[in-house]
Amino acid sequence: MNRGSGAAGVWLVSASMALSQSKVPPPPAKQALAVRVPNGSLHLDGRPDEAMWASIPPITDFVQKEPVFGVPPSEAMEIRFAFDDEALWVGAKMEVKGRPIQAPLTRRDGTFKSEHLWISLDTFHDKRTAYSYGVSASGARMDFLHRSDSEWNRD
Repeated sequence: MNRGSGAAGVWLVSASMALSQSKVPPPPAKQALAVRVPNGSLHLDGRPDEAMWASIPPITDFVQKEPVFGVPPSEAMEIRFAFDDEALWVGAKMEVKGRPIQAPLTRRDGTFKSEHLWISLDTFHDKRTAYSYGVSASGARMDFLHRSDSEWNRD
């Protein structure tokens, strides 16, 4: 019996060595690009309907975090990023099918049971800290500083 388990161990080591030596490159890192737009061409009104938004390529290849991590989302979403001399602009379109949009009025920084969008910026590019900004469907604003690599550690 020992021989059988030893042979399996050798096979697993050999297979892992063969995989590590393969020339298959890792998938490219996902990257969001912001497009420079002229000052005054976008307006903060909750509707990304200015003609300028159509010229900005959308990001659509999202995966779920909840309820099932890593699977394609059940509802479509697209996000566009733009910037000018004054601001970083985020335009988002999200679909909700077969149910009403959850938009209870909450206090600032509250997201309990509401549809919302978070944007987190790793401005130090250290994959540990981030500035997060969000808005709920009812218009409640949220912002946090994440000082460590735990998303729940927020100020």
